[in-house]
Amino acid sequence: MSDIDIRIRRSTRHLSDSSIPKYKRVTKGLKVFKGLDLSSISSAVKSEIESTMLEVNNVTKSYELQTFQDYKTISDDDLSKIIQVQLKMCNEIKRLIDA
Repeated sequence: MSDIDIRIRRSTRHLSDSSIPKYKRVTKGLKVFKGLDLSSISSAVKSEIESTMLEVNNVTKSYELQTFQDYKTISDDDLSKIIQVQLKMCNEIKRLIDA
């Protein structure tokens, strides 16, 4: 199993864990990608990650976020949007990897 596949599985698990608050689901889902070597993944996977991070940034641009703890200030609707975007990315990357 490749590094990106492991990270995608972990991110999906965190994002889907309804037993924890949404802001923690989002931050755990994002932290999974910390330290990812972008040169070790395909350009299609890299593009999917980059476009998703742009979407996340677009949702969070109106918030003052200095640390992951600040994600508590994001509205429930915006956290839901971020979770949906991240899950969509995970599914698309899994599809690309399995192809």
